[in-house]
Amino acid sequence: MPKYLDFDDVLPHAGEFGTYQWLLFLGLAPFCLNLVLIYVVHIFVSLPPEHHCVFPQALLDADVSNELKRNLSLPVTLDLTGEERYSSCQVYDVDYSQLLQEGVTSANTSWPIRSCDAWTFDLTTSGNYATIVSELSWVCEREWYASISQTVFFVGAIVGGVATGWAADKYGRVPVLVATNFLGAASFLLTATAGSLAEYLVYRFIAGISFDTIFVMMYVLVLEYVGPRRRTLVANLSIALFYTAGTVALPWLAKWVANWRLLCALSAVPMMVSCVAHWILPESARWLLSQGGMPFPRATCISAYLVPSERLSRGGNGPLKKILLVSTAARSPIRLETSSAKQETESASKDDEQKTASVLDLFRTPRLRKTTIAICLLCLKLVAASPPSPLRILPFILHSSDILIFVLAGILPCTSPPRWCPTHHPSSPLASYLPRFTLLMLVSLAYDGHLRNVSNLPLDVFVSFSVTSATELPADTFLVLTLDRWGRRWMAFGTLGLSGVLSVLTLLVADNPLGIAILAVMGRFCVNISYNIGLQYAAELLPTVVRAQGVAAVHIMGYVAALLSPIIVEL
Repeated sequence: MPKYLDFDDVLPHAGEFGTYQWLLFLGLAPFCLNLVLIYVVHIFVSLPPEHHCVFPQALLDADVSNELKRNLSLPVTLDLTGEERYSSCQVYDVDYSQLLQEGVTSANTSWPIRSCDAWTFDLTTSGNYATIVSELSWVCEREWYASISQTVFFVGAIVGGVATGWAADKYGRVPVLVATNFLGAASFLLTATAGSLAEYLVYRFIAGISFDTIFVMMYVLVLEYVGPRRRTLVANLSIALFYTAGTVALPWLAKWVANWRLLCALSAVPMMVSCVAHWILPESARWLLSQGGMPFPRATCISAYLVPSERLSRGGNGPLKKILLVSTAARSPIRLETSSAKQETESASKDDEQKTASVLDLFRTPRLRKTTIAICLLCLKLVAASPPSPLRILPFILHSSDILIFVLAGILPCTSPPRWCPTHHPSSPLASYLPRFTLLMLVSLAYDGHLRNVSNLPLDVFVSFSVTSATELPADTFLVLTLDRWGRRWMAFGTLGLSGVLSVLTLLVADNPLGIAILAVMGRFCVNISYNIGLQYAAELLPTVVRAQGVAAVHIMGYVAALLSPIIVEL
């Protein structure tokens, strides 16, 4: 049987990070932006502005001040911090014409109360523009509409994760990348026309199918072409620059556009432009190798800007007799092999067939079954791992459990591989590597909670979102400098545990908006570190034959738990 060389053995001879890899790195920018749009735009489309019941007609017809109208018609309630405020959903059910005639200027708390069916919205609290919440009156007893739409989004993400993971391993990374970007653009254009809850839910489901394959396929493809020594730099610098820029700028784009329908339509444009990737991007060389490469050795076909000929000639004096790489023009499949492969290619084509790995591998042994079940329970528990709103008990219980993750890091079989890039491919790849991806499943939930909880902070949502998003840059810069020195495992679980501590501490400063904001920013910084380590972890460790399926499977576990996160944030 021929001895095949691992792709990482060949890459240093071709150049680990040259002009070609720089071009691929820059190519991450539009797909990072698309990820921001598909994930974040919903927050600004469904911002809930301050509101109260429409004043009764008798008060509207009367020539009295708005203050008197509020005093007479709106009951006073206590919010979660104990402060008095006018009710947003109820109105006194009395004869206001008679009250005005009698000169009554304040309400009696014993008056009967009813729920209102029309509202007045203070749009200054939502960027001075009407959101889908104010346009379709998704408030009070319909307040859960926006939350359920995000749950449906994650249902779509589960369906999309299964479908796109399988398709990417069968048909290649680039076709799936293009298809999901096209689907994301279609979902935004359809969302811009939504006029009811049913329509909006359908369009959010379609958007979920493309999340987060809309970016991850490009992310995985780029890392596959970058040498092991530069992967930490590329993996984190791309997010530090492109993702941070997108999340910091998006709130102000939404405020400038000031129209949720136009915002959705504009969000579709970069996704449609990204579809040109079909004619620009090369297919993953690793994926082509996993498909068996060429049926027999042929003359070397090398992209001139990928592998300079002089580098190839220098590498030819070593163990490499031939390096068959991707022709970016013809997209020819390739194979890496030694000089002995020529005589043994025919027999190798039979012996080297890839075994089919599936999610069933996770339950083949008692230990693995226990690990898998434990991981699932952890995912469900950490569904709302974000800084809790003051005095919300359920989020407090869930957020405090982040601290336990640091302890569990020593129990779970999640060891870091030597040099961070193992070449050993076990017979059951997905099963053997899955425990290491507990990390990605956990931090994806924590990250989603931090992102969504920004609207609960007692500060301007646009400023809060930009400031917390800006923590991506220092977090990723920190990883570039330390990750290869300190390792993945404890850095990831340690920062996730610290995020839990900071979340619990917000309860101690519930009456201090600035203190809550500072702790929220620090918590977001920590969870950013964990999340980005998790992304790189998966791309490094999963074998090529199941890399797309494996990453999708891990993300799906997070999506299953995330189905409940929008609802828990409302509790």
